[in-house]
Amino acid sequence: MLLNLIVTVVLTFVLPARNVPEGTDHTTAEDYEADAGDKGVAALAQVP
Repeated sequence: MLLNLIVTVVLTFVLPARNVPEGTDHTTAEDYEADAGDKGVAALAQVP
């Protein structure tokens, strides 16, 4: 986990300094929606 943090912090400064393009975010609102019964959605355990 510490290694991930170090890599993230270092690349946050290195990539812009090297003029690496940021890219395009292709996510949409539908990417974040899931309903009970949808394929791949597991039921949650009941909490008393």
